[in-house]
Amino acid sequence: MSSTSFAERIEQVPELVVQAEARLGDHDFSGAIALLEPAFRAGIDSLDLSSALMQAYEGAGDTARQEALMAVVLQKSPSRRSS
Repeated sequence: MSSTSFAERIEQVPELVVQAEARLGDHDFSGAIALLEPAFRAGIDSLDLSSALMQAYEGAGDTARQEALMAVVLQKSPSRRSS
């Protein structure tokens, strides 16, 4: 179990996304996934994190995971909840 609190992990998201985007730029898709998946699994589902993770899945050729993540993001979307 991580010693950091949920709030501390949320504060780390922008830095994680920047690091992941750098890896995406270097075509290190598995590295970007390794950075982002733990945060997403921990319940941190910011739009920036989710978008970067979808790009990483796409770059890695893992369309099944990309589509599954997209479905989760769409289901959590505020506009869907108010419908």
